[in-house]
Amino acid sequence: MSLGGAKLMMRLYGFPRPLIITTGGHCVALGGFMLLTGDYRIGVSGDFRIGLNEVAIAMTLPPFGLMLAKERIATRHLQNATTNATLFTPDDAIEVGFLDETVAPGELADRTMVRANELAQLDNAAFVRTKLDWRGADIERISAGLQG
Repeated sequence: MSLGGAKLMMRLYGFPRPLIITTGGHCVALGGFMLLTGDYRIGVSGDFRIGLNEVAIAMTLPPFGLMLAKERIATRHLQNATTNATLFTPDDAIEVGFLDETVAPGELADRTMVRANELAQLDNAAFVRTKLDWRGADIERISAGLQG
């Protein structure tokens, strides 16, 4: 995993606004990590796969990836989603923790705008403070490891 990719994931995870991540199809490896950084994640239903396949291709999960997985993936699915490199359908990815909802193909943009407008109604200062109180220590720890 590149240093640039790791830094990008930490920037997304700590982004100071509500961050919606969407996928219109397959979302594997770095794409799977990107889903885990979002404050709300929407995918399309269909014959697609979502997940972290690193172990299946002889790679280990980087520290930032393990942290994101532990924070966002449901505990009962953590083994399958990480060490076992299981890929999930979009509908199963909701229960696992990669997505918050799925929509029919063709509805992704409209649903994303509806959700963005809902999140825009939140008090941004309170949102950011809460987000950084929750995620800040992990972001600092991972980012410090990227400097050395």
